Amino acid sequence: MAADAGSDALIDNDVSARAHLALGFEETVQLRCFRKALEPFTGADVTEHQHNAAAASGGTSGLSVQVAQSLAEHLDRVRARVHALADPLSTEQVWQRPYPYGNSIGHLLLHVTGNLSYYIGTQIAGTGYVRDRPKEFADPSKMPKEQALQAFDAAVDLVIATLANQSDADWSAPYQGAGADDVKNRLSMFIRCVSHADHHAGQIIYLAKELTRT
Repeated sequence: MAADAGSDALIDNDVSARAHLALGFEETVQLRCFRKALEPFTGADVTEHQHNAAAASGGTSGLSVQVAQSLAEHLDRVRARVHALADPLSTEQVWQRPYPYGNSIGHLLLHVTGNLSYYIGTQIAGTGYVRDRPKEFADPSKMPKEQALQAFDAAVDLVIATLANQSDADWSAPYQGAGADDVKNRLSMFIRCVSHADHHAGQIIYLAKELTRT
């Protein structure tokens, strides 16, 4: 079975781009990101929403509801962890890079927001969000911390709402997205996105500890 390897680089990092090409990589896409604020929607709403949908259409089983609720609750826990770490910090700290080779908390927030907004928002919910992935790691604007967290929360709310709308058949529906050629269905993409957010929340733990170390 054929397999592909994926990688990425900042849009202005010519050295990395040349290195990738020398190693046999092919550039596939450059992305820009946009966002749209949504009404708050929490993991606790998923069960009621899907039970109502099941009663109306007969298309959602108890297992489907449980899968959606479990993923939503896990993403809610990731959100809570991120806020617990970022809320006490100043905007200056959020955009500070404590390690010269790493990212700031702010840029990780932009990255997770873009990931959720594109892979779930655009490709499943049909929001029309256009992603600029390189900018997620290089945005120089240093927006207020509250604004970055608000965008992150909106992306989480979008994913949770989309989870609640999945029927039994939706989980196995074919999936396509830039850089996700190995993902074959929606369920796999939901799991990957929730795991991806959890992974970067773990990185934020170390960054926050370094920033507050006395």
